[in-house]
Amino acid sequence: MPGRLIALDETLCKVNGLERWVYAAMGVDGNEVLSMKVYPSRNMLATEPLIRDILKHRDGGPSFAVDGAL
Repeated sequence: MPGRLIALDETLCKVNGLERWVYAAMGVDGNEVLSMKVYPSRNMLATEPLIRDILKHRDGGPSFAVDGAL
């Protein structure tokens, strides 16, 4: 797939008293979910695999839009 703008975000979810971070990457042009992962914590060790997963399937070095919280 060609490079496009990709939005990354994470949100904290609580299920049965457990806190988990849901990370999502969306293709802005087509409004499609590119990847979603769930982690027990929010840090670069969780973010990096998500970005690497997306880059494996993208050509041309896509641009990422983030909210500054990563």
